[in-house]
Amino acid sequence: MQDKIEVAAVLENLRAQASTRVFAESDDRQYFVSSSYIEDHAVILRILIERAIIRRAVSDILADREGYTVRVWDGEAYAIKSSRDLVEIMGAIMATDSDALIIHRPHTEENRRKLVRVGSMDLVYGNSGWDVISDHADNDETNRLIAGAVTLADAFSEVM
Repeated sequence: MQDKIEVAAVLENLRAQASTRVFAESDDRQYFVSSSYIEDHAVILRILIERAIIRRAVSDILADREGYTVRVWDGEAYAIKSSRDLVEIMGAIMATDSDALIIHRPHTEENRRKLVRVGSMDLVYGNSGWDVISDHADNDETNRLIAGAVTLADAFSEVM
């Protein structure tokens, strides 16, 4: 019940941001500067929900002690080949209708240049917002890394 109340408050905050176009997150401000043609408040809200879920996933991935990096595949090329910068990653998403975030970890402590693929998340934009993660690698490591984002998405789906 508490989670439902908290996500309802987050949703109300996102609704206020959508209607005023005053965005709390710097990466959202930057995104909407370059997408100023979007005027429909419902579309802005959906995008904010998608970005909140993705931000949670990327933040959790980058916060993990393993030193994970993220690649952004836009369907044609890597928009980012390897990054540990949340703002850079958030700036690279949503340029197309879908992206894949590919999660890597360093091969060994001694050789951090050789990356090992852990898993990925497929992101599809433009549906309900909470369903932005359309698919992901089903392995223990990926499931652990994106658990917070999946929980957030589920909570949004229950209050919308």
